[in-house]
Parts: sequence; structure tokens; C-alpha cells
Amino acid sequence: MQKKDLCFLNDRWRANLLKEREMVRNENWKLHYYLRMPQNTESQTNMIQTMRKLLITIEKGKDQYAAYSPQLAGIYGTGDTAEEAKESALKAIELLKANNDPKNIPAVLKGDFEPVFHFDTQSLLTYFEGVFTNAALERITGINQRQLQHYASGLKNSRPAQRLKIQNALRRLGSELMQVEV
Repeated sequence: MQKKDLCFLNDRWRANLLKEREMVRNENWKLHYYLRMPQNTESQTNMIQTMRKLLITIEKGKDQYAAYSPQLAGIYGTGDTAEEAKESALKAIELLKANNDPKNIPAVLKGDFEPVFHFDTQSLLTYFEGVFTNAALERITGINQRQLQHYASGLKNSRPAQRLKIQNALRRLGSELMQVEV
């Protein structure tokens, strides 16, 4: 199975696949991993074909936030906040679907699709600056406060490893918050 094949699987099915990962030792006692691929049922195949993900990138400009889809031309949005830019991009999708012939609508917008919002590091940190202090972000990410401030101000760009640290820390926090009951 190639990596591109996994991109179309929904998260739950992907998690089940990854649980089936098994370790095998060859003659040289080196560890090898492989995935045991289950047979696709008709409902899984339909689910893969009907639910598509549409990437929408959100970036902070000098005056406003901008949202656009690198996958599809014509999907743009702006706003004073990231939330307004998201809403503007989703409205652009509605307008694209409403004002075009059904045969001219891109395949990703036919049927069910899930918008996936991608923030660059500066936009993400700016978006959440009223929620998280740099000290709190330092505690959950392990990245120095000064470095986080450089990323938020745009003075420095984060390396992929640092972006992954921030992303994983926020997802862990989100997961913990989802388990809380009040």
C-alpha cells in the first residue's frame, strides 16, 4: 500500500489499519514493519469515495487574514479574524457550487467533503494569542517562549520539526480537553 492510498482513508479506518501494524524479524534480526491490509468492504469503498478533504490555507497578512484553497482556483476569503476568513472561504465554496453547472463543479466539491484548515505557524500563534500565553505554549510544546514570540511576529520561520511539535502539543491538549466532563 502506498502513502497516497492512505490519504483517502478516514481517520478511524486509518487508526484501525495502524493498530494492525505488526513487527517481523528477518534472518538478520532487523525489525521490519508491515501493514496487513484488510479487504475493502463496499461501504468502506463508498465512504472513501464520497468523503473528500478540501485543504484551505489560512495566512495572516499585514491587515487581514486570508483563506484560500491550493487545490481549487476560485476559493478565496478574507477577514479581520481567522474565523471571518474561514467563513468567507466557505461562502466562496457555496457560491461556486450555486453559480456553476453541475458538470463544471470540481469533483472534490461533489458529494460530501470536509474542509481542512491549515494555518502557517505565524497565523496559528497570532490566532490563539488571546487564549494561550507564550509561557503556556512553552509548557505544552517544549519550545522556548522567545522562540515562540519570534514565530508569532514573523521574525523567524519555524522549522518543520518545530511546527510538528506545536501541532502535536495542541492536538494532545485538544484530546485531553475532549475527555473532560463538567
